[in-house]
Amino acid sequence: MTELTEALGRLEALLRGRGALAVAHAHPGLEPGRLQEVVEPLGLEPSDALREWFGWHDGAGQPGRTPSLEIEIAPGCELLSAALLAGECRQTRDVARQLGADPGVPWIAEQLWSSSWFPVLRLSGKGLVTLDLERDTVHVVWWDAPPEDRRRVRWPSLAAFVEHLLSRYDEGVWVVGADGLVDGDTLDFP
Repeated sequence: MTELTEALGRLEALLRGRGALAVAHAHPGLEPGRLQEVVEPLGLEPSDALREWFGWHDGAGQPGRTPSLEIEIAPGCELLSAALLAGECRQTRDVARQLGADPGVPWIAEQLWSSSWFPVLRLSGKGLVTLDLERDTVHVVWWDAPPEDRRRVRWPSLAAFVEHLLSRYDEGVWVVGADGLVDGDTLDFP
């Protein structure tokens, strides 16, 4: 068992034990071959960590039917399928290309969105938590953050990111309410 698999198991147990709706709505994990099909059109190769993440759960809820609050595994952190996150990745790359081509914008596309990033969580429509598939580092990409902030490594691995989530629950910073929704300050930088 890897560190990530063990941490995801503890996160699941914590959320399930506290009655979080996200785990009640969670989908089964994605087969590695299917994940390959999802990320390959983006010119990416899934890392072991990405396989473990989407092997845990391939999102939660029914798009357009399940409120986003009911699929949060931490405040503001929406658990989406690999296919939906591939769409987010594609859209973000397109926006980065458009902005990078604008002579009035001081950054190039690669500074705005690295070609090796794939999202693992959506931040309530305000950004994405991404895994760098070349380095396996985790970045928080807030849409209104400058490129240097987006590129900053927030966690050295996906396992470290999940451990951070667990610590926030253990410290009582985040709680699961009687309604099954997670509550607390939106994910911030460690």
